[in-house]
Amino acid sequence: MYSDLILVSRSSSVWDMFHLLRLNTASAVLISAVLQWVSESQGIRDDRNMNELFSMLKQYWFLATAHFLFSESAATFRAVTAGIIGGKTWSYLSLAYGIPFVNLGITLYLHGDNYGTDPRAFIGWLNETKSTFFYGILPCVTISVILVLIILINTATPQTRKDSVMEQLATQAYGLSVVVFLHAITWVFAYPAFNHFPDYDLANFYPIFAILDAWTGAFVFCLLGLSSRKFRGAMFGQARLSVSKMFF
Repeated sequence: MYSDLILVSRSSSVWDMFHLLRLNTASAVLISAVLQWVSESQGIRDDRNMNELFSMLKQYWFLATAHFLFSESAATFRAVTAGIIGGKTWSYLSLAYGIPFVNLGITLYLHGDNYGTDPRAFIGWLNETKSTFFYGILPCVTISVILVLIILINTATPQTRKDSVMEQLATQAYGLSVVVFLHAITWVFAYPAFNHFPDYDLANFYPIFAILDAWTGAFVFCLLGLSSRKFRGAMFGQARLSVSKMFF
């Protein structure tokens, strides 16, 4: 995933709307993974102020990841079904970065007293405290799944007639669909993993969530990065150029 970030930021050949959205998706996934890993520290979990800080950061970047995937799903949906490609990059980025702030602000306003009390440094101990977060992320991943299903159905008859564009849309649609499905499954398991249901004898879903979440970066790199022919071309082209400069 580090190579995904570096390559897209440095290579102008992949500075199109879809790869820029994927750059921001990879950035959000990386930051979320680092926050999740650092917050495993017992010192952070026991300190109320640090717990609140990491809860806010994780809430924001988890939501940002979901909204970046939703943005690319919407962009690919428009490209496949209406033939509209490009022109909305800043709109997608603004929404993906802005909406999580709204969700975070509502949570702090409604449940500020309980915020930062969760033993895993995830928002708060009470289910009600986490409800605003899940009301934000679950509909987002659900709509993304619906969009990619429609995309897969329509990839055989896209509205654009350029062969190169059709091939690129088809390959990126398949990779995006798998990532969106896996991301949705991750947060379906997250709901019972982070919420408490004392009246029901449920299994511990947190290990499943932790494994899927830990592999999200690999999913993004392989399915959103390496699935793109432009990305592979830029990546391996730069690798060959570096080798030639090293030995010749």
